[in-house]
Amino acid sequence: MDGDECGHPALLMSYLDGHVELKPRDTEDWLVQIASMLVRVHDLEVNAPVAESWLNRDNLVVPHGQSGPTSGARRSR
Repeated sequence: MDGDECGHPALLMSYLDGHVELKPRDTEDWLVQIASMLVRVHDLEVNAPVAESWLNRDNLVVPHGQSGPTSGARRSR
């Protein structure tokens, strides 16, 4: 979408039948299915501009009681 409908470029997602499975009975099969789908998605030729973050890092705040990123947290920029 070019932004005519909502004021800025957007990715339109629609409802799909089914449900999210986060605790599968057969974890190995589940991982194989996810990996197979990711290969298909990443093989797609998409004619689109590179994604641009709309996150304004200057507006981020450290939660009360936290002095900064936790020791296990990853920080990316």
